Amino acid sequence: MSLAAALTMLPALVLALVMLVRPYLGERAIARLRAACMRRRRVRLTLRLSNARSRTSVAMHGGLLIAASLAGRAPPAACAGCH
Repeated sequence: MSLAAALTMLPALVLALVMLVRPYLGERAIARLRAACMRRRRVRLTLRLSNARSRTSVAMHGGLLIAASLAGRAPPAACAGCH
């Protein structure tokens, strides 16, 4: 085996060794980031709820707007009896 072939295989061998020792590479870092993000989100939500104004209506958009506009209409009188 030449040196170039050994150096080519080195990253794969290191990764395989790490995967054998600890199956989920970086799981601790991901858990720390998620916990920090959840803490920030919780603080923001608490601040938002404490400073929130009561909203009387929310603007609809997209499919919800179409569904709301069609939901209140009855069928036309000419077609009321046809199925």
